[in-house]
Amino acid sequence: MAVLAPFTLLFILAGATVPPGSPAAAAEVAALDSRYQAAVKANDADTMGRLLADDFVLVLGDGRTFDREALLAEARRASRTYERQDELARDVRVWGDTAVVTAKLWLKGSTREGERFDYMLWFSDTWVRQQDGWRYVLGQASLRLPPSPAPAERLTVRHHAAISDSISSALRARASVSTAWPSRVMHTSSSMRMPMPRHRASTLVSSGEM
Repeated sequence: MAVLAPFTLLFILAGATVPPGSPAAAAEVAALDSRYQAAVKANDADTMGRLLADDFVLVLGDGRTFDREALLAEARRASRTYERQDELARDVRVWGDTAVVTAKLWLKGSTREGERFDYMLWFSDTWVRQQDGWRYVLGQASLRLPPSPAPAERLTVRHHAAISDSISSALRARASVSTAWPSRVMHTSSSMRMPMPRHRASTLVSSGEM
């Protein structure tokens, strides 16, 4: 009769299908998290209920808290209709029978009252492996993130050509002003010369100064 190693025996008695803390466990939790987010988007209260722990708590960034029944009631009432309920970035870390999912979430849609919303936030979801599988036990969400600035317009070849033409025109105009300036100064000086009095001119001629 073969003798089982202590770890193998413990693993079998626990009924585990995936070793705790393994990459496979992280992949399993990531799949469950995606399934939960899809259920929220569809207001699928039944799927949400199968994944939420009985003592689940959600803590929002403004300090409000919601339990399992409150979330399920919101879904059944379809308090929100989602166009986007998408994770833009996600990281899953596993320690034994506990996993934490951290992700950036984009939410867009409208409320039952017709109010539009479109924002992003960060959240951390804690999953715990129980006898019947992984359960979502704690959710923590940040405040809404400030809107991202609009991306700067990319300069095309046409834009570069227009900028170059503007600079060239400005330089030509400046050169034209610099070239014409001495002649205008001379012309102005000549036009501003005061006429010599007639008696002074006669005096100069008689004395031989002119």
